[in-house]
Amino acid sequence: MSFIAKNPLTMPKTESTPSVPNGTRGLIAKEDGWYDVDPNNKTKRIATVDDINGGASGSTIVQSFVNILGGIDNWTPENVLDSNDNVVGTRYGQIVNVNNAVITPNSKVDLQISSEQMVIFYEKDLAFVAENDDGVVTVYCVGNVPENAYTLQATVTEVFVNA
Repeated sequence: MSFIAKNPLTMPKTESTPSVPNGTRGLIAKEDGWYDVDPNNKTKRIATVDDINGGASGSTIVQSFVNILGGIDNWTPENVLDSNDNVVGTRYGQIVNVNNAVITPNSKVDLQISSEQMVIFYEKDLAFVAENDDGVVTVYCVGNVPENAYTLQATVTEVFVNA
């Protein structure tokens, strides 16, 4: 299930300090952001895109989009290997720009497709995933290579934890 928002999502403000039961792990929302809580009830604030972009108030997940080009000439084939280094298939990669987003080595880029795109991709045997390699985002395609260009919604989230 995907949530599509035209504006960045902002963390809700809380009046009290939430907690998780002792001996469990979880995320809690505090006024200044999300915190990872370990089983010993120690917390670490999770860095956000705002932290990277200069510390605007609130915690923001950037909603953006990527444009991918159609045609085999725009995709680089790579062998997919199993754990024994046997070739089990081919994937095709294309370096993309994530529009209006700062991509760091710690950015996680998730792609969301519309219901219309889901039908098209199913019929054309297309599946996409984005990978971030030290700040360079590559969209990989398995199945067939897309014949047409597509615009896909992308969500960028910083995933490292500040100590």
